[in-house]
Amino acid sequence: SQDIVERDLAPTKRASGPKHTHQIFKVASASALAAAVCYINSLRGEFVFDDHRAIVGNEDLRPTTPLFNLLFNDWWGKPLHSP
Repeated sequence: SQDIVERDLAPTKRASGPKHTHQIFKVASASALAAAVCYINSLRGEFVFDDHRAIVGNEDLRPTTPLFNLLFNDWWGKPLHSP
């Protein structure tokens, strides 16, 4: 009984090394490729619904706007405290 408890509490050996890294890289690459295939068709699409206001009219997306403003503005670039 004591041997079982000690064996269960013993640290397990984790897979590492080039073979493990290669496997992780393959899984990550396959995931990225699957995501790209799903969304590639949308890159040529037009803006819909509120995209124009959220992207084109968003002051937070201008190069002159400080990144700090992102903490105080909503999705459309308007101050959170505005009515």
